[in-house]
Amino acid sequence: MSSVDPQVAYVLGVLESIPGYVEAFEEAFPDEEAPLTYDNVDKAIGAFERKLMTPAPYLHDGSIVSLEEIVGKMAEYQLGRVLSDEEVALIVTFLGSLKGEVHEEFVAEPTLPETAPKRRRATTIPQPTEQGRTGDRTLSEGNSDAAGAD
Repeated sequence: MSSVDPQVAYVLGVLESIPGYVEAFEEAFPDEEAPLTYDNVDKAIGAFERKLMTPAPYLHDGSIVSLEEIVGKMAEYQLGRVLSDEEVALIVTFLGSLKGEVHEEFVAEPTLPETAPKRRRATTIPQPTEQGRTGDRTLSEGNSDAAGAD
């Protein structure tokens, strides 16, 4: 690949700017010359998400007590879709089939810095137009004024 996706470069830049992340990836991927890569970020997130199959309760406040219930709620909130009981059962069966050992380092709660990286970025947000089509507006972080036309 001769060029890097700008979004990938941005994500890696943010991660590299967080104190301790480069060292954590070096420790987690010791055999790699440049361990903080997008593929390794994907592996780290995937290992963390395997923690889903831990026993209930779920969510930050422990308010969900069954895997079936959390699968249904996550589909509704993340996908905007209400699943049938059969669809929920199929997903739960799939999740239960994921086996393997996950190294403790991959599921340990990260220690984040007290301050976030200071980076300014533009975000394109789809906006409905009067004709019902979507136009783009660009918002700069810390600036609520829209730039660009519908």
